[in-house]
Amino acid sequence: MIKKILISPYALIIALGAILFLPMLGVVHLFDWDEINFAESAREMLITGDYGRVTINFQPFWEKPPLFIWMQALSMKVFGINEYAARLPNALCGIATLLALFHYGRRYRSTAFGWFWVLVYAGTWLPHVYFKSGIIDPVFNLFMFLGVIHLAQWGEALAQNQRFKHATLAGLFVGLAVLTKGPVGLLLPAITAVVFMVVKRRWFLQPMPLLAATIVFLATTFAWYGVETMRNGWWFLGEFIEYNLRLAQTEDSGHGGFLFYHFVVLLAGCFPASILLFYKPKQTAVATENANPYLQNIHVWMWILLGVVLIVFTIVQTKIIHYSSFAYFPITFLAANTLYRWNELEVKVPRALVVTLGVGTIVFAIALIGGTYYLSTAAGWATIKGAINQTETVDNTHPWPLYFVLVGLLYAAGALSGVWNMWKGELMAGAARVLIITAVTVQLVCIIILPSVEPLSQGAMVTFLKEQSKNDVYLNVIGFKSYAQYYYGAKQPEDLSSKEFEKVLMQYKLDHNRTTIPPADFNLLEYGWHLNGNIDKPVLFVARARKSEKIKSQHPQLKQIGSSGGFVFFRREPF
Repeated sequence: MIKKILISPYALIIALGAILFLPMLGVVHLFDWDEINFAESAREMLITGDYGRVTINFQPFWEKPPLFIWMQALSMKVFGINEYAARLPNALCGIATLLALFHYGRRYRSTAFGWFWVLVYAGTWLPHVYFKSGIIDPVFNLFMFLGVIHLAQWGEALAQNQRFKHATLAGLFVGLAVLTKGPVGLLLPAITAVVFMVVKRRWFLQPMPLLAATIVFLATTFAWYGVETMRNGWWFLGEFIEYNLRLAQTEDSGHGGFLFYHFVVLLAGCFPASILLFYKPKQTAVATENANPYLQNIHVWMWILLGVVLIVFTIVQTKIIHYSSFAYFPITFLAANTLYRWNELEVKVPRALVVTLGVGTIVFAIALIGGTYYLSTAAGWATIKGAINQTETVDNTHPWPLYFVLVGLLYAAGALSGVWNMWKGELMAGAARVLIITAVTVQLVCIIILPSVEPLSQGAMVTFLKEQSKNDVYLNVIGFKSYAQYYYGAKQPEDLSSKEFEKVLMQYKLDHNRTTIPPADFNLLEYGWHLNGNIDKPVLFVARARKSEKIKSQHPQLKQIGSSGGFVFFRREPF
């Protein structure tokens, strides 16, 4: 029995996922904004003990529902408030995702196809990297994917009990997606299902299973949306809905982009899987597949899902790289299907495919080798320091060790040798080598290179905030938006309880004839009090170096106390 468990493919996938995703999650600080944003909400839940509402700066934060924040809070409860705990839910989600891919891949085709899908997903750049992050999307995407999968199974089920089973599971997983990130969790699966029914001219949402799915969905989402409304009225949900509408119609917080932004992101970020979408055996060559409508329909679902994600997020004005990450599932499915079919047919892979993979590999290798080598030189280091307005004198040392170049060289050697195997007709050996070396390279980049990248972007600010959090001061930023002053400044509720600040809040309520203060106004009031009000202890501000002179001229009450890594630090004393 023990031997059977140890050689189980599921046990092997768990072991593989643990090796890929669990180690070294805390080697770099959390990145502003999203990683710090969600971790701070989890931290505040632990401090206040209020798990019913998401907060930032201990004020209601209506941009996201709480399910992922609950996961982070539980992780922090066990492992402490740190980077590892903040990212652990996504690492575990990575293992769950690989298990799901294998399970459904084996169900739709074969055990071999399940392994193909696992290997393609793990060996593709962005899908792999996201499981090492602390953002919401990996968990959100998994729930949506499971919802779509059970919608597809619902459409193919012949027995009534199977229809009910898949309908209720679809309702459950879509409900969990909505609890994770909001209405998009319902929107994308629903649009995909409607388009599928239009394309196939077949309505499969039978009344009674549909009612069951609706009841399960409503019961699942009521666990927070309903309870929140009962506790605090409609205003919170109203703000939540208004925020999501604004996100679709405007470039939120400056996150704009060109029309085909997500096409480019997915083409480059999902390499090498994205290349395989353009090359597949002729459909007429796979007679067994043509005779199996079940397999054909799964392909239709995946193509529709990919199209829906691209169209919806092309329409949405806010362009952020992870918005289209749900497309990782159909892209890797279709790529795995291409490899599986080429292998099944035992025919020669098109030379155009091999050349395209080779060119893409060379581009990635040049970026890795060139970037790491450039930043190992004095000239390169001086350029990057100047670009981010670092004020320290540039010396002749090489801040990045030259051996960083070996990561790119290893990737180039491994991936190009795999491409060469494919050129010689050894499809499986070549594809496996390309995907495995990509997964290994992602590990090396995250463990070796990323810890040297983060200090260039925010390291000095985070270090300063962590050091000053031990002192009896207020911490804030000026001239830019950040969540770091809350998380790495270890802000506490008592930082908002000064009698002088309470006078500011009371005056606002009198002036606006209100009993409550909107969170955005609350934060502005606190910022204004820190900057110009009658503070009871010193305030330390962090500013970007490029704006320091403007800040000095506009706010002479601030005294510069230091600078580092592209940031300048100011202090304001109490009257």
